[in-house]
Formats: sequence, C-alpha cells, structure tokens
Amino acid sequence: MELNNGMFAIKLHELNQQYGHLQSRILLCQNRNHNKIRQEIIKIKKESEENDLLLQNRIDYSRSQAVSELAAAQMDYSKRAKEILEKDSLCSYESAALYAEYAIDFATQAMRNALLASFCAIDLQLTEEEKNKKRSENNE
Repeated sequence: MELNNGMFAIKLHELNQQYGHLQSRILLCQNRNHNKIRQEIIKIKKESEENDLLLQNRIDYSRSQAVSELAAAQMDYSKRAKEILEKDSLCSYESAALYAEYAIDFATQAMRNALLASFCAIDLQLTEEEKNKKRSENNE
C-alpha cells in the first residue's frame, strides 16, 4: 500500500467533515430547541448503532489482526461509554456535561493516536524505500 498517494489526505478530509458535523450539531443543541435536541439524540443513537455494526464487521472479517483488535477496543469503549452515559446522565445535567467534556478530551487523545500511527506508517514506508534504494544501488 502506497501511503503517499493521498490515503491520509482522504481520511483527514473525512475527519474534517465529521468535525464540522459535530460542531454544527453541538451549536444546534445550544440554541435550546428541546424538540430538535430530542430528535438529534434519536438520530445519533441510530448512527451509533450503525457504527457498532461496522465495528463488529471489522472485528469479524478484518484480514489484519491489529485492525480487528483495534475495532474490538473501540467496540468495548463504545459499549462502556454508553452504559456510563445512561447511568450517570439520569443523575443530573452536571454529570452529563462532565461526561461530554471528558468524551471530547478522549476524542482529542484519539486524534493524537491517529497522528502517531500515521507517522509510524510513513516512517516504515520511508525505511522500506531507503532499503530498496540501497539494494538497487548495490546491484548496479
């Protein structure tokens, strides 16, 4: 797989779109339209269920053990986070707000992990290219 063909650029574009969507939904939520907020909650729960199905498919059918394990970790986190949200959000809006803040912090950490994984993949590709270049120079 060639990494310098824009693979990460495409994923970054997808991430940017999702971030924009997240931002607009949070701003919508803050306008205090209660009915719209409840509709958004239903939509987001449905999207989450669809994402869980995609994760399960990655767990079951991925050719890469690492991808399968990462998908399983995401699934475990998702299930546990939902359990905590459902339990704690019933207590008070303060606990739900703290949960939301932590979830945003967790997303930031996930972005750092993605950055590290991207750099490691690029580093490995460049190392392989350097080895191949040295081999071809030695064979000449």
